[in-house]
Amino acid sequence: IFKHNKNIYLVPESYEKNQVILYKAIDFPTKWKKEHVLIDNYAGIDNTLFEYKNKWWMFSSDAKNNSSNNLNLFYTNDLFKKWQAHPQNPIITDGRSARPAGTPFEYNGNLFRPAMNYSKKNQGSITINKIINMTTKVYHEVPYKDIQPYKKEPYSDKIHTLSTAGDYTIIDSCKELFVLNNINLIKVLFRSIIKRLSKKT
Repeated sequence: IFKHNKNIYLVPESYEKNQVILYKAIDFPTKWKKEHVLIDNYAGIDNTLFEYKNKWWMFSSDAKNNSSNNLNLFYTNDLFKKWQAHPQNPIITDGRSARPAGTPFEYNGNLFRPAMNYSKKNQGSITINKIINMTTKVYHEVPYKDIQPYKKEPYSDKIHTLSTAGDYTIIDSCKELFVLNNINLIKVLFRSIIKRLSKKT
């Protein structure tokens, strides 16, 4: 979710439609209208849009091309005009620092990008990457800091997102459970399996 020209926009995951779609808030936060297809024929996930140095940029992973290990970059001069794929795509090929994990942010004059770290477990921690150079021709970043799950908190096994929202920084975390000990989770998984099987038939 982001603001642009006094309007509020949302880019939910729509990879099953093979599109990256922009929605506009008609009555925030309950009513939205499909505004524009940003990228067609592309199954983007964790699409992260931000405006930087008079351009719009989008970090994204392709659901059809090893999304946990590959990072793509797109750019445009106008949010509603054609988005260009960066010539270095995938700009990152590394399970420790590829898939987007939140909004890029500036700190002390530098630009940083959170990414999911899959090196030890699925979405187990976050790598903060420092962007050294980002142009329409060149992209270069280096790992800067690891953010580990907060062990003293109730959800202490994984950390997945680090994102800004005004004056707030938002994270989400996870507690791994042994499924056979959790009847509610078993019911959810069972319903999900039945739903998938019914779609195939």
